[in-house]
Amino acid sequence: MLSIAFSSSSVVCGEPKKLKKFRKRLARERREDLQRMADKIKDIGEDELRRSKELLREHREYYETKPKEKSIDFYEK
Repeated sequence: MLSIAFSSSSVVCGEPKKLKKFRKRLARERREDLQRMADKIKDIGEDELRRSKELLREHREYYETKPKEKSIDFYEK
């Protein structure tokens, strides 16, 4: 049982030319998928940047236009 676990076995799948073609085809297909994913992530990042700028602008407008309130002095006689 132990000899089966420690025995080295190698599996050969196909000829080197077929493997090379398969690798190239797979890389080409995956490259397009990865490019699409990168574009989507870039779009999400731009949307988040735009949303953050809009929130910051609204925040500034709110606090700049808010009138200064006079503090209440409870100890005044």
